Amino acid sequence: MRNRAALLIPLLMEKERSLAELAGLLDEERRCIVGLDPAGLEESVLRKENVWTRLARLGEECTRLLRNVEAESGESDTPTLSPFIAGAALPEQAELRPLQRRLIELGEKVRWQTELNRMLLVSSLDRVRRSLALFTRLIDGAETYGFRGHLTCEKVRGRILCREL
Repeated sequence: MRNRAALLIPLLMEKERSLAELAGLLDEERRCIVGLDPAGLEESVLRKENVWTRLARLGEECTRLLRNVEAESGESDTPTLSPFIAGAALPEQAELRPLQRRLIELGEKVRWQTELNRMLLVSSLDRVRRSLALFTRLIDGAETYGFRGHLTCEKVRGRILCREL
């Protein structure tokens, strides 16, 4: 177990560095969204995809290592870090528990930032869609009811009220 902990700790530390980098990239992505910088946004997305790929590789390596530990101990559950920490020696537990907490906090931060960026993009695209619909109605005309109650398509005139009060 001690040998496995020595292999797992550097992987988890690399995962922590990658999550911190991803959090920074998500901040940069949000600045590009707010600043209307599509070139910066595209660059940020490409760098973010590289970090996600690295995180996936690290996750697979950690899972493989934890599965090996479970196979050695005779357990067949889903490999997670908490049972591994519980079975580790005290010095490894002292190093792994704070690392696990930091990973959870960074994971929550990344989840929150991703959701915030998603909401910003969705609301921005919705605003563009509504603006385009307004301009389309102004230019092409809008369906409206005529004087006899029939639906007609005509250009919107610059008046709000048809009659004076």
